[in-house]
Amino acid sequence: MTVGIIGYGRFGRFLSKHMKNYFDVFAYDIKKIKPLPGVTVCNLSSAASKNIVIISVSIRNFKDVLISIKQFLREDSIIIDVCSVKEYPVRLMKKYLPKNVNLLGTHPLFGPDSFKQGSRNNKIILYPIRIKQEYYNIIKKELFKFGLEIIEMTPQKHDKIMAYTQTLLHLTARSFHNIMRREYYSTTTNYDKAIKIFNLLLKDSEELLEDMLKFNRYSEKAKMEFLRYFNK
Repeated sequence: MTVGIIGYGRFGRFLSKHMKNYFDVFAYDIKKIKPLPGVTVCNLSSAASKNIVIISVSIRNFKDVLISIKQFLREDSIIIDVCSVKEYPVRLMKKYLPKNVNLLGTHPLFGPDSFKQGSRNNKIILYPIRIKQEYYNIIKKELFKFGLEIIEMTPQKHDKIMAYTQTLLHLTARSFHNIMRREYYSTTTNYDKAIKIFNLLLKDSEELLEDMLKFNRYSEKAKMEFLRYFNK
């Protein structure tokens, strides 16, 4: 079974690390990349022609990638997104990708820094956009064997929840980082714990926060509620 990963940033690299022992993994990125041992670098058309294609690019570039790969997709292949927003990429996949491929929306609720090998606390949200039930059952079975807790959820419900639980948390961490001075970085125990959490979030790009604010239609409402609280 072959897997093509399109987008070899931190998360794409993380995926390849955990998949290369089970699949023949091929990776493509617009930038020059140094793959992990056991991962083959290839061009875009090659990555898009595998049995399973995982699109691991920023949300802002998602549409352009779909348009670029649609002509190379193998019939009956499985196309998977891993975006932190769901309504937008699901809509685009339905619109731009051919009817003869399977589509699965996912949002892994972990990353390279928060994933705990062997833990049952790693969660992933799934939304079967258009996929054969047989394939979907196999994917769920394999994810469970890998130790993931599977949560099935509509894109709308996902985005409503993530606007508060993910976007606001990243917004808080980024705002906190930008206003605090270095001499404040050692006070109470709870403060130090908060700093550790924020530092993990800050490893994600600022682009991710910008995209969650722009492409999740519920984020603006969540942000305004957050700001109104401080204006009471």
